[in-house]
Amino acid sequence: GHEKTNFLAEGDSALTMIGKDFKKAVSKLNYTLKKKL
Repeated sequence: GHEKTNFLAEGDSALTMIGKDFKKAVSKLNYTLKKKL
């Protein structure tokens, strides 16, 4: 099956990838994607 990825919108310029339980992923990696305008 496919892994479902959810994103939590943080303001108008960032999306943070979160897990299935809608909690922010805990990792050393930066999961926030900045929108490119």
